[in-house]
Amino acid sequence: MKKVEVSRILSFLLFFIFILAPSVYGYLFIDEFNYSDVDDMRNAGWQVSDENYISFTNYSIILHNDCSRTTWPRLHFSKNFSSIYWVAQSLGRWLSGSYGSLHIIVLTSNGEYSWWGDGYSEKFIFSINGNEVITKKGYLPSKNEWYEFRLVRKGDHILGFFNNSLIFSISLPLESIMGIGVNSAWCSEIEYDKVSFFIQDFKISSPLNKTYFTTSSYMNIPLNLSIYSLNETFYLQIFIDNNLFLDQTFYGETKINKELNQSIGSHCISINTNASNVENQTICYTIVRVLEKPLFITDKD
Repeated sequence: MKKVEVSRILSFLLFFIFILAPSVYGYLFIDEFNYSDVDDMRNAGWQVSDENYISFTNYSIILHNDCSRTTWPRLHFSKNFSSIYWVAQSLGRWLSGSYGSLHIIVLTSNGEYSWWGDGYSEKFIFSINGNEVITKKGYLPSKNEWYEFRLVRKGDHILGFFNNSLIFSISLPLESIMGIGVNSAWCSEIEYDKVSFFIQDFKISSPLNKTYFTTSSYMNIPLNLSIYSLNETFYLQIFIDNNLFLDQTFYGETKINKELNQSIGSHCISINTNASNVENQTICYTIVRVLEKPLFITDKD
């Protein structure tokens, strides 16, 4: 498989849907560059400006830079995203040449975020549309060593990681994410093994006023829950009004579709899980009884 672009979160990422409680909507893009030639890569959606400066190993791509010309592959997603949490990362190494610069590029509605290591200045650099915003000394790559550059949006901050070490954090306005990319290194050959992008968003999809109306003493409330977590074992506990409703361990995924026969009054559903990137949540709502035939009383003299 050359490219994965799904709404399922693989490995440590999850996709969580809960009608009464918060929902997590996910998007995952992984490309391991299993291409045989440039046409194969272009057919997968990548823009490659000059095919003479890219080569293929069937498990990676190699970008060539002859000090005057090169190519910088870019891919636009099938839809744009605006979220307070996303992760973009690349895995690459310096093969030959003068400098070992490695990048992860995020395409936004306002241009590009570039998080990279400059082999010439030996600096970590975060730039927006080519303008350096943050620079830090300490980028000292070695040839044939694999390095990961990861850019994370978390709330109102953008964080830059290098091999799991936090290098910078900066507050930036929320943007729309449009795609991903990688760059070559000046006068060098760079190999990229993988790029990926993950997005996650928490939302409440319950009645706006969190109130149900019924003409009887009870009402059936739907409980629809799905968790997808490939290659991960996780436990799930559901409490209804502090009473344990479900306590079970799952691998990969689970789907729960139930109806709760509940009396009028206030109720709460709580979800506890160790599933990655899913926070424990509680949602409360009220069932109100109304008269089937309203009674109107008027004052008379």
